[in-house]
Amino acid sequence: MYDEKDLKTILSRALQIQKHNEGSRSLSGSIEKLSLDEIEEIARESGLSPDYVREAAVELEGIPNEKPIFLETGKNHEIELLGYAKGEIDQKSWAELRSVIEENFKSSGVVRRYPDGVQWNVKPTGFFKMFKSNNTKSVEFQNSGLRTIIRIKKHLKLYRRILYPAYGSLAGACMVFALLLRSGDIGALIGIAAFLAVSKLFFKWADFVKEKSRANLQDTMSQLQTIINRKYKANNQDKLSGGMVIDDSAAESSSYDRDQKMKPSVKSRTS
Repeated sequence: MYDEKDLKTILSRALQIQKHNEGSRSLSGSIEKLSLDEIEEIARESGLSPDYVREAAVELEGIPNEKPIFLETGKNHEIELLGYAKGEIDQKSWAELRSVIEENFKSSGVVRRYPDGVQWNVKPTGFFKMFKSNNTKSVEFQNSGLRTIIRIKKHLKLYRRILYPAYGSLAGACMVFALLLRSGDIGALIGIAAFLAVSKLFFKWADFVKEKSRANLQDTMSQLQTIINRKYKANNQDKLSGGMVIDDSAAESSSYDRDQKMKPSVKSRTS
C-alpha cells in the first residue's frame, strides 16, 4: 500500500515520464493509502497513462530486477514486458544480448541505435518485405543512470487467428438459438450445445497460446537481465581489485557499429 507521500512521488515521476513521451496535464490532490491499481485508476481519470504510473512505482519501490512486470497494452493480442537490470550495455554485452534475442525469437532483426539505448525489431521476410511492417516482436534497451530499462513487445498473430473460429462458433450458437425461438424445435438445443463447446475449446486454446507466449517472454527477459547484471558485477569486481577493463570485443561485435544511428530517444521511437 502507498501513503500520500508515495502517491505524490509516483504520480510526479509518472508525469515526468509521460511528458517526456507525449505530454499531459498536471495532477493534484490529497489521498490516503491506496493500492497501485487505485493509483492507476486515478491516473486514468487525470489523463495520465497507467503504464507510466506503474513504471514510476517500480522505481519508487526498487522492485528487484528479477521481477519484471507485464504492462497493460489495451489490446488482447499484444503483450509487453517491462524489466530492469543493473548496469549499461556495451559492445561486448550487446553482441551476446542480440544473440539471445534472435535465438529465442528465431529470427534475425533490424537494429537502431539511439543516444540513450538500442532497439531491436524482427526483420520482415519474404512477401512482407514489400510492406511497412507493424513489427510483431521488438526489444528495447534504454540507459537510465546506472541501470538499463528493458521492454519486450510481441503481437500474438496465432492468438488472433484462433479467436476467429472461437467467435464464429459463438455467433453460430446465437443463430441457432434465434432459430429455436422462432421454430420452437427443441432439437436445436443440440446445435447450440455443439457450437458453444467448439467455441469454448478455441477460447481455451487461445488462452493457452497467450500464457505460453508470456512465459517465453519472461524467460527471454531473465536471460537478458542476467547478461547485463553479470557484466555490471564483473566491472565492479575489476574496479575493486584495481584491475583494468579491456574491451577486446571489436571483432565479435562489429555489427554494433554498423547499426543505424538515430537521433530521437529509444522511448519515442513509436510515438
